[in-house]
Amino acid sequence: MDTIRHYASRLAQWSASPYVAVPALIGLLGYAWWEYTAQLKIYYAMYGMAPMEWVNELLEPENFTRNFPGGYVAFGKSAFMYIYPLAAKITGAEPSTILIWVVALELVLIASATYVFSRTLFPSASPMAHLLVVAVVIASDARSVNIGWFTGPFFKGVYYNACDAFKIFGIVAALKNRYALSGLLLGLAFATHPILGLHGAIFIAGMAVMDPEVRQQWRKPLWGALAFAAIAAIWTALMYEPQNITNAGLPDKTWFDIARLNKIHLFPITLGYFTALSREYISFLSAFILMAYYMGRRWESHRETDSKIIAGLILCLLMIYAGVALSETVVKPILVKVTLFRASELLLFVAIVYAVNGLWEDIVAGGYIRPFLAATALFSAFYIESVFPVLLTILIASPAVRGAFNRRVTNNAWIAALMLFTLLTIAGLAHLGYAGGKEAKEAIGVFDYWKQLAVYYLGGAGLLGKAFHIILPVWVAAVAARLIFKSDYFPVAVTAIALFGAHTYMEARQMDERKMKTGADYMAAQLWARDQTDKKALFYVDPAIFYPAHDHAGWRTYSERSSMGQLYEWVVMSGLYVSDKKLWDEGLARLDELGIDINEYFKMRTDKNRYKLLRQRAQESFYGKDDAWRMGMAQKHGIDYFVMENGKLQNPSRLPLAFQNDSVLVYSAK
Repeated sequence: MDTIRHYASRLAQWSASPYVAVPALIGLLGYAWWEYTAQLKIYYAMYGMAPMEWVNELLEPENFTRNFPGGYVAFGKSAFMYIYPLAAKITGAEPSTILIWVVALELVLIASATYVFSRTLFPSASPMAHLLVVAVVIASDARSVNIGWFTGPFFKGVYYNACDAFKIFGIVAALKNRYALSGLLLGLAFATHPILGLHGAIFIAGMAVMDPEVRQQWRKPLWGALAFAAIAAIWTALMYEPQNITNAGLPDKTWFDIARLNKIHLFPITLGYFTALSREYISFLSAFILMAYYMGRRWESHRETDSKIIAGLILCLLMIYAGVALSETVVKPILVKVTLFRASELLLFVAIVYAVNGLWEDIVAGGYIRPFLAATALFSAFYIESVFPVLLTILIASPAVRGAFNRRVTNNAWIAALMLFTLLTIAGLAHLGYAGGKEAKEAIGVFDYWKQLAVYYLGGAGLLGKAFHIILPVWVAAVAARLIFKSDYFPVAVTAIALFGAHTYMEARQMDERKMKTGADYMAAQLWARDQTDKKALFYVDPAIFYPAHDHAGWRTYSERSSMGQLYEWVVMSGLYVSDKKLWDEGLARLDELGIDINEYFKMRTDKNRYKLLRQRAQESFYGKDDAWRMGMAQKHGIDYFVMENGKLQNPSRLPLAFQNDSVLVYSAK
């Protein structure tokens, strides 16, 4: 037994060294790259909004002279996206090949920023702790519990992760009093995604206020502020026309009607984020409690660093409160477009770093209760949707309640108050679920008050359901190892279970075989169009093809041909994002040709499914038309081909069938 304990101890020491953690990190990134790109080409063929669409139109504009602008036009506003045309010109590679390498760059950027940020805040922590922070950031739902349900992680070859990385590197530079470098990095973040970059700048402004060196030498951060302001001003002037910012030409009321029709996550209260659909809100509060507790526990030894972070977090909270309030009260679109409550994404990122490092400290500590609570809380990020279940969080942070009543411990009172606020919130939400009627009960899946309490406290059925049978055998082995080998082997087992959870999470995000088959068929139709049709051909694609799979669908991704557009482009992109009155009117004309009046759906204010109803109506109308309508449209717009799902056409067509497979039909109008 002594020999076994000896080798277990050696294994634990060896696994905690950088010589293991760094290769493990590289392996995690390599595996994540494989998982996130395995289906990406077919994903974009099916759902569109692909970088390839933007690059192809940029490099071969003659192919898109008759095209209705797609949502991908927004990519041109991000400096990061110009990697695609630059790489295409230098290497001659296809945009779809460049896409795969851009995802690799995304992973390297966000993982590097996360690892460096974690090491900066916790310099004495084990490399394994930093590895687990990276795993939670890139392969769990922890980043998705922000206010507004903005998806994270999102590795699709676009700009979000790059912006987050530049922003986090900027915060690290500010923590090290390198404000000039911080300003340049924030400027790069702004040029990548202006709104998210601005949130980072506000966060660092708060940090600077709490920096004692800045208070003594206020000119120190001036160069950084000037660098950020200059980059932001130049990029805004180059990339944004006044109508994109002020909504010129499109009535404010119309903009809000469009936004509430589709982009409901711009309105967290309407979305039900704080009421019936509040799982993410509770997880957000839970992550905040963990961060507060672990920050408070180390306050005396890290006061200077943590006070800067707290100042930034306070400004994040102010932005969140202002953003939520403005989303429901203002009448000017610009104040909603800035989505101030998206500062919750940055706050949540910081909370994850503190929470995971703090949980790791408890995991490697002695005892038989806290290590198991901490490990289970860590596993929740990978294995269940409700990350950091409140019951576990309250138990882990319970010493703060005791400390709040100890006059010698002054920094725990607000943590205890936050815990009390969360408990009262849960009690109220549970009552809402119990008394809210059929709709509320179905939305949260419970039928009485006590079951609803259990859902909130345990994070749904996750801790008791399907996740547990996956990790239970390994968990039992870890417990046995803890009892036999004391603390040495336990962290190794926890790390193994967590990394397996990252694998489980990424696997669960893959498309099923049916979607893959449909996507492959649709991709084949696009490749046929690219290879067999005239470059100036115009295609009328089912405006809601593959309903209800997604808001938008691809066609230009691989066809490299003009399209009449999709419902999402006619209504949402033209009005909400581009804010082009002429384009919006053209989109309405497309709807009118299908016999649809958008105002009918604007009036359905109480129906959260009204955009789905609009999509269903558009598709039913499209497939209900006959050849006479199709030929009339062809003569009016110069349409060459009609693209539709196989088996949905209500009236058999006599038009020449140009292409067919199991999922897609293409009829020629020639």
